[in-house]
Parts: sequence; structure tokens; C-alpha cells
Amino acid sequence: MKRVVILFLGFLILLGGNCTKNPTGPGSARAPILYVMAGLIYFIDTATDSIVDSMSVSGNSPYFRGVSPDGSKLYLMDQVIDTKTKTVIAGARTGVPTPDGKYLLYTGIGPFQVIEAQTNQVLYSDDTLNLGVYGTGREFDAKNGLVYGALGDKIGVFDYRRLEYVRTIDPGQIGGLNWCVNDIVVSRDGRKLYYVCGEVYSAIDLVRDTVIDVLILDCGNYAWLGVRPDDRYIYITDLGNSIVPPEPCRKILIYSPFTETFLQPIVPCYPIYDTVLCGGPVGQIALTPDGRKAYVPGGPNFLSVIDTRTNQVIKLIELPRSVSSLTVQRKYNFLEGDLP
Repeated sequence: MKRVVILFLGFLILLGGNCTKNPTGPGSARAPILYVMAGLIYFIDTATDSIVDSMSVSGNSPYFRGVSPDGSKLYLMDQVIDTKTKTVIAGARTGVPTPDGKYLLYTGIGPFQVIEAQTNQVLYSDDTLNLGVYGTGREFDAKNGLVYGALGDKIGVFDYRRLEYVRTIDPGQIGGLNWCVNDIVVSRDGRKLYYVCGEVYSAIDLVRDTVIDVLILDCGNYAWLGVRPDDRYIYITDLGNSIVPPEPCRKILIYSPFTETFLQPIVPCYPIYDTVLCGGPVGQIALTPDGRKAYVPGGPNFLSVIDTRTNQVIKLIELPRSVSSLTVQRKYNFLEGDLP
């Protein structure tokens, strides 16, 4: 009997030794982590919508480029962070990770590059191709291995598996406007593309190679896009500023690709808060991999948590400083019917 008790106590100690103070923290398989740049980098557990960790960051890295598909690496403007140890990986190259995690697409100062994520080897480099790939919307056609990037008022298409530039799409030549291109969303079947810049929101049929919709938004001049994995809703945020008119519309627009209409917008506030915190300028938007939640800055120092099934704000996450960038681990293997 005494031996049984000792063995049982030993088993409990073993279990306790494998427990962590934060079982849903960075690197956990339970829920993806949302990374928020607000002075420090904050790690937010998307299961509980609570801050579970933070770290300081040095260098010129105010924005995120993305997270590796397995969640192990966080890519910033000029460095790569190990999300488990919260340390900078010395010598690692940065870029926007492709859906399969094999490659990084670097755009910015210097040539456009394709980098092998595991070895840091530069596989492709072109100092004449100024292709803007930001990792904020959903620029990838994962099925065909293509990425769509901004080329001023045009859109460039690059095959990251074959390492070759495919073509240039000129909206002005296919029924659209020669306007700047900022954030891009590609439908998951690779047949349609949506982009936004300033007050212009446009849709392109990539099969027929024609512009199918051009909409002039009623406010704002600098927007970002988010999309549910099932393509049901495309979210248009509006950061705007007080210098370049028009004023920010201080709401999140919702576009339905199925009906090709706008739905009731979201005011990024929460009923229990004073109205002074409601309807502030909104910036980047990030959706969880299952698409059930969206996160967007909704005021001076907080994030609005949105239930994308009802498009209602369900919580606010308060932060010490205003948010400059968001990113979350992505997955591209959703099937029809994943979301209600």
C-alpha cells in the first residue's frame, strides 16, 4: 500500500512538472496567439481574449510581416522572433511567410526577394520588381502558388513556387480605375480579387480578367482588409488621419462578395463603455484562423473583439498604448461549411 501511495505521489509530481503557468500561452496548440504591437509586443490568447505575455522589441520594427504557419516564428520588419523563447533569432531573414511556410517574400528597402524559410537562402532576387506584399489582407492564391502584390496603381502576380513573375494587372485597362493599390484579398478559389486604396474599393474577376465592381467609399483615405476563411464577409477598416481629407468614418465596413452589397457596418465599441471610446479610428484587422473572431483597434488604447458570426463587438482588450500593428497565425486548409 505504501508503495502504491509513493507511486501515485510521484505521478502527481510528474504531472505538475509538465504544467506551465500559462497553458494557452505562446506556442500552445490550444489557441492561436494574436500578436499586438503597442509599444511592447503583447501576446493575446484568442481563446480567452486576454494578454498572456509581452516582450520589448528593439530596432526599426514597428510593424509585423506575419507569423509562420506553425506559430513558431514571428516576422517583423527587420528581425525574426522565436515565439516560445521570446528572443530574436540571430541571422534569420524576415519576410511575409507563404501559406505553406516554405518561403518568405521580402519587400521593402532593396530588391524583392524569395527566401527559403528554413535555410535563410535567397532563392530569387529582383531589384527592378517593386512588388508590395504586406501580409495584412490575404494576398495568396495558395492553390496555385501565386501571390498578388501592389505595383503603384497596378497589381503584380508572382509564382512563388516556380520563382517567376507571371503578369501585371492594370485595372484601368480592364474596366476599372488607375488608382493606387494598398491592401489585397484573393478569394480562396483564386477566381476573384478585391483591393482597396483611399476611397476606392474594387473587385476583379481573375478568370475573365475584368473589373466587376468599383465602389467609392464615403469616407477615409487609408484602409485595410480582412476576410473570413469562407469568403462570406470582407471587412474594410479605415485608419484615416486628420490631415488628408476626408475624415475617417470610424466604423468597419462589411462587404458581402455573394450579394455584392455592403451590410450594416460595425462601430468598434462596446455598450458598457463611455461613448468617448466608441467609434475611434480603426487600423489593421486580424482574424483567427477559424474565422470566428476579428480583432481591430477601436479607440485610443484598446482592441475590439468581434464575433464574425453576428458581426457584433463582444469584448474590449485594454492596452497601455495605441496599436500600430496586428498579426495572427494563419491556416489555409478550411473546407466548405467550416463556419455557420
